[in-house]
Amino acid sequence: MALVNRRTAIAQLGALGASPWWAHAQTRYPERPIRIVIPVPAGGQTDVLARLLGQKLTDALGQPVIVESKPGVATVLASELVARAPADGHTLLLSLTQVVQAPLLLPKVGYDLFKDLAPVIRVADSTALLCVATNSPLQSVADLVSKSKGRTPPFTYGTNGHASTVHLYTEMFARQQGISLTHVPYKGEAPLVPDLVTGRVDAGWFSGMTGAQLAKDQKVRILATTGRQRMSGLPQVPTFGELGFPGMDADGWIGVFAPGATPRPIVDRLATELHKAITLPEVRERLVAFGLEPAGGTADEFSRVVRRTHQQWGQIIQTTGIRLE
Repeated sequence: MALVNRRTAIAQLGALGASPWWAHAQTRYPERPIRIVIPVPAGGQTDVLARLLGQKLTDALGQPVIVESKPGVATVLASELVARAPADGHTLLLSLTQVVQAPLLLPKVGYDLFKDLAPVIRVADSTALLCVATNSPLQSVADLVSKSKGRTPPFTYGTNGHASTVHLYTEMFARQQGISLTHVPYKGEAPLVPDLVTGRVDAGWFSGMTGAQLAKDQKVRILATTGRQRMSGLPQVPTFGELGFPGMDADGWIGVFAPGATPRPIVDRLATELHKAITLPEVRERLVAFGLEPAGGTADEFSRVVRRTHQQWGQIIQTTGIRLE
């Protein structure tokens, strides 16, 4: 009997050694609370979304999910934190397109986008709205372009910061149209609102949720949206492409990443559970209310999107010459 047990034990050890260690570790995942790191201050849209998805992960995986805010350096601090975390699926990053843009804008960052971060899932696509005050003489994007030609001083436009996605978009747009526009960077959307409404700046960029609410309150008029298709929450607003202004449709998204060496079975399990969450009616409704378009899919699909996004924004950043110090 002892001989049989010994042989059985040896066979089991052999089987264990013949298969990857993570195949066994994955069966116990998760073993402790999961942390979702966000690259922006707590209390905003990204924080709310992280907590919403975190609750769904808790329901699916049986472990609490803690959301940690790590803002700073154009999302780099959060990305570096997750890139250096143990690759066991217990630390995740919920980030914006800036996770791709930052290595292109800064001379050096502490992570390799393609080695140190593993794409898990694209949660939603994001777009931005170009707006003017309701009493502005600018009636359309074409009007802005025509009235900008030869104008002194140039029209001004506000954004949520230097080297932000919309700053890059506008400078590329201005070069394409052969016009000059003066950039006025703000620390977020909130301080831009009164300056746009009162005419201190001629135009301004807002996220879907903020722009939609301002338009509903009749404080701004929306001229166009970036992206390949109209926002489901604002179907009456045309895209730049529809209006005859191509190039304003580079990928913009919110997505989840894990440390680069995270075992693939764990990445796939996270992707599966998060995809299920994104397809829930209450989650989709919340995303649309945020001005986002629900996405989902697999880790491989998101990985391809990340590489495409890197190429798109690399070309835009090279064209504009914008950099962060």
